[in-house]
Amino acid sequence: MEQSRRLAQTFPSQKIARFSEINERIQEYELGGDTAKGIKMGIPAFDNITLGIQSHEYITISGWSGTGKSTLAQWALFNAYMQGETPMLISLEMESRNLFRKWDTMLTNFNYHNLKSNKLTDEELNKWKKKAEDISKKKNDIIVLDEVYQCTVDRVYAEMVRWKPSIVCIDYISLMDTQRASGNSNWEKIMYLTQNLKQIARSLKVPIIGVAQTNRESATGGAKLENITWSVAIIQDSDIVIGLHSDEDMRKEKMMEIRMLKNRDGMTLDTNFMWDMDSMSFGPYSETQVFLNKRKEAELNG
Repeated sequence: MEQSRRLAQTFPSQKIARFSEINERIQEYELGGDTAKGIKMGIPAFDNITLGIQSHEYITISGWSGTGKSTLAQWALFNAYMQGETPMLISLEMESRNLFRKWDTMLTNFNYHNLKSNKLTDEELNKWKKKAEDISKKKNDIIVLDEVYQCTVDRVYAEMVRWKPSIVCIDYISLMDTQRASGNSNWEKIMYLTQNLKQIARSLKVPIIGVAQTNRESATGGAKLENITWSVAIIQDSDIVIGLHSDEDMRKEKMMEIRMLKNRDGMTLDTNFMWDMDSMSFGPYSETQVFLNKRKEAELNG
């Protein structure tokens, strides 16, 4: 105990905050504060209550396989880019070519299948070229790393220091590698990953989004805190947890329920989102959209 006391006196904590610094906090508030720098996710209902993703936060996007969690992560990064930020995606599952195909469609809203099958109309191609002129003039960019073998938290830290992104997404967390000292079981490995990623976000002041899988129960009931797989540490370490749900009827209406399952710094809520994968069009769902979808389906069916 005595040695610990002497050590603490010799090497004080690197960072300490005091309640008595109240005048500094008032001054920071009057100048706008850190909350004014939040990165909007592109989900208005969530952006209103969070004031955007804050610089120290670790966020989890969860859902059943094929639900759209990777697409939602891309949508969040795309919105960050449109705000002048430089997002970075570390993809451990998809190649950059597929990722940029989605972002190009989000930018232009032309037909995704036409792009994938090399059948864009002249109008769509001209629109793409015109958008390209604007993109080439922007100072920020979207960075993708899709060949990160044996991706560890140390590698993530190194790439963040190297490229200096404004926000980072890792797709998927469960595909990352860990040191042997982290444990042999899956839950121990995930706990090691989420704890260290959260610390990286805090130390570098760059928010990190981790994409996580839910179990089979979520295939019908949607993502919930209790059905996120591998480890409860994902929930504990996350400042914000977002879950997806869409049943067969909702998919016909191109609707996605996006759930804020946890918000460490505020309230939680659910919101219905227009989820049009044909044109990568996403936004708040309305009764008008229901009418337009039904009219479009009727036109297609003659």
